[in-house]
Amino acid sequence: MSNLTTTATRETISINDVTADPKMQMRVEMDQDTIEQYTETIDSILEIAPIEIVCITLENTKEVRYIVDGFHRYHAARQAGLKEITVNSMTGTYEDAVQYAMAANWKNGLRPKSSDAARSVGLLLETAPAFGFDSKAVIKWITSFGIPSSTARNHTKELRLEIDADRDSEIIRLNEEEMPQRDIAAAVGCSLGTVNQRVANTSVQNKPLAENEQDADISEASSSLPATDATPVPEPEAFAFNTELEQHEQERLKVTQPVATPPESAASRGVSHDNPYVRALAEIAAAAKRHDSEQLLEEAMSSTDDLHYDSITSALPILKQIIDDRT
Repeated sequence: MSNLTTTATRETISINDVTADPKMQMRVEMDQDTIEQYTETIDSILEIAPIEIVCITLENTKEVRYIVDGFHRYHAARQAGLKEITVNSMTGTYEDAVQYAMAANWKNGLRPKSSDAARSVGLLLETAPAFGFDSKAVIKWITSFGIPSSTARNHTKELRLEIDADRDSEIIRLNEEEMPQRDIAAAVGCSLGTVNQRVANTSVQNKPLAENEQDADISEASSSLPATDATPVPEPEAFAFNTELEQHEQERLKVTQPVATPPESAASRGVSHDNPYVRALAEIAAAAKRHDSEQLLEEAMSSTDDLHYDSITSALPILKQIIDDRT
């Protein structure tokens, strides 16, 4: 852009000799109020601020004069019926013209809208150089035209993500070729720390895959072994009282313990027994019934394995009575 300004010359030319290319205009739409305002004094405005154009010689040697700054002034001049306009004429390439136009619109005239900002960044990127694997270079290049860094970041996210993805793929490819990481950093133009991180992340991601492949190999090897007649493991059965043991205990209690069988209403009043283990088991059984949980009763019984046999088995009739009362 600096090369264009050094070639600028002031001249008066026919308004029909200039081209208003939409790609040189960053604004999504023109401001009609501004055009109306300019129309009233366009002659004096152009004396102070000529329309800026870039002359481009095409392949067929035809010269085209593109407006790069002053679109509202140009439309105001046409609306006022001017046949000639004052311009600052520069010479350059089409890319030079687009880049100059985007920068000029940010520096001069009306404040760009959000849609204008997105359009200007998009048009600039069409003329951008190759950024290689350096996504940070995108922001630096866009802001060199006077565009705010926040605008540059917001409207170049996808491009920068693509560049980073290409860089990471290249790092992994070179690492698989066993190139030293310091050389990889130099090749892709990033820091050694970035290379270390990408390689480490890839190793972590590939680890579960390798473990799955090992599991598949083991499974395949196991399936190739000859079948054997193995004893089937029985399904766990629901908890039930041992009827034979229960009857035995009932007989034993009649002989050794002259204690009356709890009446039907004993469950509602609470079971009393001298043996604390029996009382505890009875309470657990009641709780198990309230919660309809045979599993809780099983756990309670199994937790007393270290107690004396008589203390455990003597509780069976009481537990059975409590459950029967609540059935």
